[in-house]
This record gives sequence, structure tokens and C-alpha cells, in this order.
Amino acid sequence: MDNKEIAGRLRDSILLYITKTFERSDWIEMGLEVGMVDEISKHDRLLRSLDWGDEDYSEHAVKFGTKALDKMGLTASKSSGKPAVIDPEVLARIEKVFRTSSWLERVEPELFNALYRAQGAVDATSGLEKVAQRLNIKEVDAHSRRIREGLINDPQQAIGQAKDLLETVCKEILGLHGNDKAARGKDLPELIKEVKTKLKLEVSDKPGDEQRVRIFGALTQITVAVAELRNLGLGTGHGSVRGPQADAILAELVVTSVSGVCHFLLATFEDEVPKPLLTTFA
Repeated sequence: MDNKEIAGRLRDSILLYITKTFERSDWIEMGLEVGMVDEISKHDRLLRSLDWGDEDYSEHAVKFGTKALDKMGLTASKSSGKPAVIDPEVLARIEKVFRTSSWLERVEPELFNALYRAQGAVDATSGLEKVAQRLNIKEVDAHSRRIREGLINDPQQAIGQAKDLLETVCKEILGLHGNDKAARGKDLPELIKEVKTKLKLEVSDKPGDEQRVRIFGALTQITVAVAELRNLGLGTGHGSVRGPQADAILAELVVTSVSGVCHFLLATFEDEVPKPLLTTFA
């Protein structure tokens, strides 16, 4: 798909999303974001037709949704004379207002990939997700979705979720499920150390094992640094106030590094899990 087709399809998908999912509070929030709250709240039909389920609601929803998207910079009209290119800042604002990435992933997967893969937000975790699906670790999908959204519009969320993702993977490998004391009482360096022991990530007589351990050691240092970033307030999770702000480049580095570590750990774990056990999870 070229940029013009992507912009048009995104516009149509958002308008469909609005007509099918928006409630009164969603209209007010969108109005506040784009400077249309008075126009929306005072219109004689939009909210009333929504409340009463009237047939003309879709017509009004498309009208106001189109105006909001124009204000946000998503212009796909052939007669506008403007290029229909999805600027990353426009996409970030759309995600903030409409939170449509999950909707698009479900109903428009091709469009979702075209939009978010271009931002590096899909490729970052795609390999890891495939291994997690085979192992039936559903929490990885949730973390991955939040990471993708963070890479688009909230770098601190991406960093915070990357740390949570790594903790989830480690706890799954160690069998620390639920919210009991054993699961809550371990910090990330301790978890990594125990995973290393359980997966026997030690030097052996096989060619390449020494180098593998050295590479894993370097990756482990990265994960420790990620935990430190979160503690400094550069990732979500500790309620920091007026702290430092993470940038998109740092967030992408963190996510790709942590995803690599998680992919390696889960792939190693999968290789050691008895195949009949894996079959029972399918």
C-alpha cells in the first residue's frame, strides 16, 4: 500500500470505529483533545441520536469524526490538495485519542502492519510473540501490545513494559505464577540469575557455547540497565513526579534489546520442555 491508500484506509477504519464503539464520554474526550467540545456537546442531534439509538447517528458521527481527523492532520481527501502521508506525530496523536491500534490489529491486520511496522513497533516483538504463543504464555501478547503503543506515542510506557515483559518471561520459566510472595519477592537481577541456572546457560564442551554464554552475559547487563532506567523514572512503574523524559530512540533500543533476551530465553526454555507437555497447552 502507498501512503495515500494507507491514509484513506486508516481514516475509514477510524470512522467505522467511532460509529461502532464511541460512547458519550468518548465524544467529550475527543472534543477536548481537538478543540471541538462545545460544538459536540451543543449539537442538537449527535449525542441525542447516540443516546436514543436513532438511525441518523452514523451520519452525525462520520461528520464530526471527519472534522476531528482533519484537525489532527489526517487528510485523505483527493480534493484537499494535501499529501496523504501518515506523519509519526499524527499517528501518535490518533493513537492517544482513539486508542485504535488493538482494533486495527484485529479488523485490519494489513493496515496495522503497514502503519506500525513502519515505526518499528511490530518487528520489535514479532519473533518473541510466536514462541510465546507456542508456549501458551498469553501475558506476552498484552505486554507486546502495550510496547507497540508506547513506541508510537509514549517512550516511557515502552520502557516500563519492556521491563515487565522480561520479568513475566523469567517468572514463567521459573514457574512463579500468580501474585504470591515467591512471585512478588524477587527483583529482576535475581530472576535473571535463577533463570540462567535453571536453563543451564553455562559453558560446556559444545563448540560455540562459550561465546553464547558471553553474549548472554552482555545481554544480561542490558536488562539490568533497563531496570535502572525504570528506577530513574525513565520508564513507567514507580509514580515518578517531574522526572526525566525518555525519548523514542532510547525506547526502541530498550525494546529491541529486551525482546532479544526474552526470545532467546523462551526459545531455550521451549527446547527443554517435553514435547507432549507443549501439545497439552495448544
